[in-house]
Amino acid sequence: MRHLLGIFLVTLLLSASDATIEVIKKADSFASLAVEDATESFETVASRQFFKNIVSDMNVLSLFNVERKHYINNYNDSSVSSETRPFDYVLRYRLRHDDSGHIVVDMKLLHRESVMMEKVYKMSKKNLLVFVAHSIAYDINDLMGAVPVEWMKKKVIFSKLTSPGRSEIVISDYTLTYQHTMIKGALNVFPQWANKEQSAFYYTSLAGDIPTLYKLDLRSGKKTKIITSDGMMICSDVSDDGRKLLLTMAPSGQPDIYLYDTVTKQKKRLTRYSGIDVNGQFMEENKIAFVSNRLGYPNIFSKKLNGGGVEQMVYYGQ
Repeated sequence: MRHLLGIFLVTLLLSASDATIEVIKKADSFASLAVEDATESFETVASRQFFKNIVSDMNVLSLFNVERKHYINNYNDSSVSSETRPFDYVLRYRLRHDDSGHIVVDMKLLHRESVMMEKVYKMSKKNLLVFVAHSIAYDINDLMGAVPVEWMKKKVIFSKLTSPGRSEIVISDYTLTYQHTMIKGALNVFPQWANKEQSAFYYTSLAGDIPTLYKLDLRSGKKTKIITSDGMMICSDVSDDGRKLLLTMAPSGQPDIYLYDTVTKQKKRLTRYSGIDVNGQFMEENKIAFVSNRLGYPNIFSKKLNGGGVEQMVYYGQ
């Protein structure tokens, strides 16, 4: 028995070793990339942080073997530095202010001394520079014809508990480097973007006796009351055109999925179950998916918006 156990452990160790070797081989097969900082007169801390953001984003793309060393060069030099010459690609950037006070990021991607791409990015606030880094990574990924990473440029919204009965709704980038508090002071939870442009969002306020769904327009700052419900009120998804919402409500004690039309202000109950139906999500072909415990444990089901039965979607173990 001891011999068998020993053989089993050795096999596991060898398998783990082989897997590690394969990962290293795959990483070594990537083209190498160095980042050159060509910033001359800009805040040093901001410039160094931008360098870290660029290196991190380029690593996330998994297209290059990215060098983490901080190289310096002149932006207008026709050739790369002697230190970065051995690399397959060189990403060079420069931070500066223009005459109107805006922050400008000049970027070029070089391959064997030839410029493959050159672009200028502009913004008004220094704390948004991380989004420029994400945009640069997105554009290089697109240039290379890799799988799209649209999510990299998107903002993230979440709620965090700050003290008992109080929370904040925060907008961030995907790395959480940039964070801006939008709502605070009470218990505000379950934020959900209201459109693809991310110019507004829905959230649930638990400040009063009845859970209430609000919409906040980021451009105007206007807050609009949408709907209330005893027990539970959560906006779990928004249709592509922004007109319809999937809500989880529990006016009678048990949560069900409701469809709400933001134009007509009408709601329609989609599920009727004595247990738990929550977290509805829009699907193609006029369907929704949702979580239910109707099998005795949580699982994923689907249902057509215009009626019909409920279908199980996941057949894995409990």
